[in-house]
Amino acid sequence: MAFLDYILQSVYATILTFILAFGIPLILAFLQNFISSYNERLGYRIMGRKLYHIFVARIGVPVHELGHAVFALLFRHKITEMKLFHSDSQSGTLGYVNHTYNRKSLYQNVGNFFIGIGPVIFGSLVLYVLAALLFNVAVGEPVEAEQKSAGQAGIILAGGWNLIREIFTSGSFLKSFIFLYLVFAIGSNITLSKADLQGAYKGFGFLMLFLFIMHFAILWLVESSTGIATYMGRLASGFTVILGVAILLNLLFSVILFALSRILRK
Repeated sequence: MAFLDYILQSVYATILTFILAFGIPLILAFLQNFISSYNERLGYRIMGRKLYHIFVARIGVPVHELGHAVFALLFRHKITEMKLFHSDSQSGTLGYVNHTYNRKSLYQNVGNFFIGIGPVIFGSLVLYVLAALLFNVAVGEPVEAEQKSAGQAGIILAGGWNLIREIFTSGSFLKSFIFLYLVFAIGSNITLSKADLQGAYKGFGFLMLFLFIMHFAILWLVESSTGIATYMGRLASGFTVILGVAILLNLLFSVILFALSRILRK
């Protein structure tokens, strides 16, 4: 019975780790998919496809594709062909990364999941670094001494509010403009296509197996089955904050683009 309970705790910790570390960011990425698609349609209507590609896609798409490429290299996949920006009017493809891997390798199979969601992680990381460089904001970390013991939700809300406040009260129009522009260009491409999801799905089962083996191997060393999951969730807080802020700002851009489209239609 004790062994069965140990297995059940390992399963619970595995599922909780995935939800806290990957589940919330992926839900936000799906939401961003809808917003970016809407903004793209409005952008095409206002600027035309060519100008939209020049000012938005040529920045955001390479970051998206680099997200795939970086994780392909990290998980030892062989990149056979890569186009950081390649507009194909027939298929609608703006870029791609083709890769091969050893199907017998657990490590490389797990890599399929990270390669698939790579744009979410890498795009968020780029915006994370930009926020730190432009506004000196430690996104995802408690911003006040009394918040050091805050839970993940408290850290996310505090970090998001702190970043938004800095963007609009930094006193530097140039810094704010640069960040908002890049949030729009890069944030519009922190999305997952059908092909991305299919690739991630290939590695999902292997990732869960790896997480289960990890928890099963070390669970007896920790006091609580949720300790590791909570820690990994806190590590992912920065990405969640960035994605949340990107979604809020892109919603603002949706309102602006909609207003412009109505004005230009008249």
